[in-house]
Amino acid sequence: MMSSKRRKLTRVVAVLAIACGLLACYMFAYEPRYHGPVAPSNDPLLIAHRGFGNLAPDNSLAAVKLAIESGVDGFDLDTQLTADGELVIFHDPSVDRLTDGKGSVAEMRLKELRTLDVGVRFSKAFEGERIKTLDEVIREVDGQGLLIVELKSGGLSSEGIEQMAVDAIQKHRAHSYVYLSSFNPFVLRRLKQIDPDVRTVFIFRDVEPDDPTQFAKIPFFLKNEFCRRAIRKMIRPDLLSIETTVEKETIRNLRAKGYPIILWTPNNAADVQESLAMKPFAIITDEPIVAMSAMQQR
Repeated sequence: MMSSKRRKLTRVVAVLAIACGLLACYMFAYEPRYHGPVAPSNDPLLIAHRGFGNLAPDNSLAAVKLAIESGVDGFDLDTQLTADGELVIFHDPSVDRLTDGKGSVAEMRLKELRTLDVGVRFSKAFEGERIKTLDEVIREVDGQGLLIVELKSGGLSSEGIEQMAVDAIQKHRAHSYVYLSSFNPFVLRRLKQIDPDVRTVFIFRDVEPDDPTQFAKIPFFLKNEFCRRAIRKMIRPDLLSIETTVEKETIRNLRAKGYPIILWTPNNAADVQESLAMKPFAIITDEPIVAMSAMQQR
């Protein structure tokens, strides 16, 4: 009798082991074809990094206006929450590098942040430029270009940044031209739960940047393609934003599966041409004029 029970238990354990193995293979090794709403394009878009790249103050409304005038297809901006829960356009966790003030964005109220000059350190020509909210920038863009907005939030639980970003998109009926991006897959999952029609962009890279302006180190599992396959299945992003240092084979495989990919940041003509050869949906660059010239030559 005991022998029969043992055999049954052994069979159950074997079946469970096989099932777990198949599930692991599916989640971590298999890459299904992309079936999202964004169609890959053979005519890549040109996106100016942080507003207008190296040609205007970082993440400023002035940069966005110049980008619109230049004829680029869109702009990439960064957002984070203030101490009083407002969603502002700003990249660094601290205001020290980019403004005439000092302190942490997360510890300052919107009223305080509006007193800071975000243009004077770049050039006297931009003196008096102020920090703007996401709502203000969406209103200014008004469909004149694709606006890719990174939500900077590193926690597992929500700080409210997702709801505020979705509210701004819904208020301006901007689903068609505002895409929300993040390194944080939990943020992207929550966005889809709030509004399935919001376009989400999963950002990733393989190499930890040597950059003091970054919020936090990127967890190992986000730098490993083996783990990212499982993440993509769980969050179902509409686009992928991939740093050009990621292995070319990884980029080609994702493109072959139908993913619309955004590559960042090729900043000279040769790198732009190499990125275009990957047939991306878009490239994000700090040198939009150089990239525009390279794209026209191609």
